Amino acid sequence: MPKGSDVIFNLHYTAYGEEGDDQSKIGLVFAARGWSPKWRYFVHNGPLANNLAIPPHDANAEVVGELTTQVPMKLAYMQPHMHLRGKDFEMRLIFPSGDTKTVLKGKWNFDWHLGYDLDAPIDLPIGTRLVSICHFDNSVANKNNPDPSRLVFWGDQNWDEMQNIFIGVLVDPKLDQRTFFKASGPSLLKRGTSGPTLSALTLSAPGSF
Repeated sequence: MPKGSDVIFNLHYTAYGEEGDDQSKIGLVFAARGWSPKWRYFVHNGPLANNLAIPPHDANAEVVGELTTQVPMKLAYMQPHMHLRGKDFEMRLIFPSGDTKTVLKGKWNFDWHLGYDLDAPIDLPIGTRLVSICHFDNSVANKNNPDPSRLVFWGDQNWDEMQNIFIGVLVDPKLDQRTFFKASGPSLLKRGTSGPTLSALTLSAPGSF
């Protein structure tokens, strides 16, 4: 870390009427002088659907996002992210060969959900599509639902929604991070009144929307 480097935290808070303390910390382990890493560990928002639309009273609204790799890398970490209407999540990999692999699937819990480190990183060749598939409960049966009568869009506040799966990848340290990924498939569609859903994946190759 050269002199003058910035360390930046991206923190989200929702006020609840009482004072509180921020206890965020960062830990650094410095390498020996002259050491050159083989891999760079890079964290990215992953496949996200900021074009999401969740209909009122829908108890199982599907929202799909997609991202395509532009350089070779290894997938090492995943962390789903939704808000109060989140129900479940899945991450699928669609390889250039056409083979598909589900690498993460589970139920969402806003109160505690953290991330998952893979025992063995997964090779992602150029052109691998990372697909996030999430469902939301916008019905009255969801006790955490701020307003089941609302058509919900992407937003920072808890009463809005988000849909993405953060990823940690291993890449060549010499590569420019701006070249790692491109949004593709359902993530390029214009926002409608629902979705986007898995039906968007039946359309042609990524980037064709």
